Amino acid sequence: MSFKSFIKIISSCSLLMLTPFLASLSFGDLEEVVVTAERIEADLQEVPMAVTALSAEQLDTYQINSTMDLTKTVPGMVYRKNTGTASASNVYIRGFGDDESRLTDATTGLYIDGVFVGRPYGSLVDLVDAGSVEVLRGPQGTLYGRNTIAGAIKITSRNRGEPGGKISVSAGNEGYKKIKAYADFNLSDTSGMSIAGLAEESDGFVDAGEFGKQGGKDVTAFRVAYDQAFDNGWNLKMSYDMAKDDSDPVPATLRGTYTTPPNSSKDYIDNTDSDGITVALTGPIGEWDASILYGRRTIENFLDTHIVGRFVQTMDQEQDSLEFSANRDFGMLNLTLGLFWFEETFDYEQDFFAFSAWGATYDWKSDQTAAFINAKWALSDALTLTTGLRVMQEDKSMSVTDENNLKLGGFPVYTCLFGGPPCTGLLPLDDSNDLDHEDYRVALDYKVNDDVMTYVSFSTGSRSSGWSSDVLNKVDQEDLETLELGVRSTFGNHRVNVTLFDSVLEGFQTGVSRDGGFGRSNADEAEFQGIELEISGNISDRLSYFGYVTSLDAEYTELTVGQAQAFLGANADIRQAACPAAGGFDENPGVWQQCAYGLAIKGAPDLTWSFGLSYAMTEAISIDLQAYGADETHNLTANPDFAKTDTYDKWDVSLTFDPPNSMWAVKLWGKNVTDQHEVANGSGTPGTASALPYMYDPQSYGVTVSVEM
Repeated sequence: MSFKSFIKIISSCSLLMLTPFLASLSFGDLEEVVVTAERIEADLQEVPMAVTALSAEQLDTYQINSTMDLTKTVPGMVYRKNTGTASASNVYIRGFGDDESRLTDATTGLYIDGVFVGRPYGSLVDLVDAGSVEVLRGPQGTLYGRNTIAGAIKITSRNRGEPGGKISVSAGNEGYKKIKAYADFNLSDTSGMSIAGLAEESDGFVDAGEFGKQGGKDVTAFRVAYDQAFDNGWNLKMSYDMAKDDSDPVPATLRGTYTTPPNSSKDYIDNTDSDGITVALTGPIGEWDASILYGRRTIENFLDTHIVGRFVQTMDQEQDSLEFSANRDFGMLNLTLGLFWFEETFDYEQDFFAFSAWGATYDWKSDQTAAFINAKWALSDALTLTTGLRVMQEDKSMSVTDENNLKLGGFPVYTCLFGGPPCTGLLPLDDSNDLDHEDYRVALDYKVNDDVMTYVSFSTGSRSSGWSSDVLNKVDQEDLETLELGVRSTFGNHRVNVTLFDSVLEGFQTGVSRDGGFGRSNADEAEFQGIELEISGNISDRLSYFGYVTSLDAEYTELTVGQAQAFLGANADIRQAACPAAGGFDENPGVWQQCAYGLAIKGAPDLTWSFGLSYAMTEAISIDLQAYGADETHNLTANPDFAKTDTYDKWDVSLTFDPPNSMWAVKLWGKNVTDQHEVANGSGTPGTASALPYMYDPQSYGVTVSVEM
């Protein structure tokens, strides 16, 4: 561990000095938080891994309306919209993340009612009927498998309650309107249904001249679920959900403004339709608690944007998955076994009309099978050993054709723009990857007493090899090893959790800027070290709080000359922006490495933090306040300033009037009330018309009226 990391850890741990003070403020009952991070129900404070859990009430209190809002409450999470799209996301946890490529797999697994969502498109999920959200940080390869190298987001839908329902209507600035409702029905003594939906729209916040406001929302979502209990102890749950997202992609802007550059304003189109079917059977098989889970999900997207030139894409993704798992408690041993199957087809076509017209069609297929086991051994009343293993086999193939058959010097225009020069191959391309891999986890936890638990764990994760958007630039598999130490403690009505982690990532897949475009490359090795401090509790019967601080040190530790050249870019402006004092790149290859080692890793701010207060002023009136922020972070590998997110802090606030024993409530709310204007992402290269940032949403405010029936 570096001296820099040590200082950060010591500084963050100084916050633990608050513990005696918090312990002295022991008012109000502290509710137990039950999580399913290890696929069995357990108290959050007894789980030997880093988990953030949010109930439906907390999601409402802190205005978490979509997965993107989770960044406000999850330590070390950076959640961004993909550039040029409305429904795809860039998610980073502890500095591990994914970026612009449509063709590579995610690093954070998204699960909706246990079903894995295979594409980043459609991952900006509006929480239509969420009962709880759990975010697991660190590699989750053994229990969750595919593409969970950074962590996993588990969204669990609300269980059917007593017959009745709720409807809420919201209105705010920039033409914001939203209606959200649910209803529960009993069909018999053992069966019932629930229906939920929302419709949301706004005018947007970016001035695009003659094209008006852009960046607005237009979302419709719906979910219907049926549940049936059988006399033999088995339960059936079936659900269908759909979402139609016609929101505007957030257009490129002038840095620090909400205005598009001259001559770049166009009428953007981004239509994403997604739906899913989930069938879950749970019940006993002898002494085992068994689960059979089938999921089918589809995503269709049509995108028509204008940055440098017109870019048009169509995407059609289909996936099926089937999982069987069983759990049994043998007393001193709790055992979970499982089998998993996943199949995905992904058809992607794009046309780009800029310097020259080109087009390409991609046909992608992925098949995966896996078997996993997780065992928790009670070595004594205080000491527990957890071991886990997942064995997986994946077949992945890609076929690419040059749609318009346009060549430049004997090579496809597309390949030459984004993969060279020099161009090293020809389209069409047919390629495949086969992956046989094992992930494992070992954890040892010790209960010091009823209120304090410590643990140490070692876990692995992997992301399979794949292809870049520049087609011929193939990326190799990346592998992660993480050592984690944690303390989970309860002092009166206060929780104080501390996690230290040290992760080494080999074959780090990351997006790179090129002369006139972008692609992907590997770094031989990168290291991520940090500490996470989480606190929560009740100061009095009326006042509760939560907070976190994450300190992170992320850096490249091994780079070849070729990798350094890819990260710094072929464009001289990029090299100068990244390493202004360096010279003689071509004459002295070692300079490339020297400069590249100093680059900041994307999505890895040194510090992220959040703090929230909820205060019941009277039985009817409550106020909720949240502040959150992060140190500066770069959004492109070569670290140009135009795509940098500066250090920021933001504030959200709400005032709720909810009279006791009434059916209605009114909430006045504001988000980013100080109107911080921060860059959310960036694309292109300096010196080109595409060197443009994309902004986070500005200040918003409004009112919500809700009625329960």
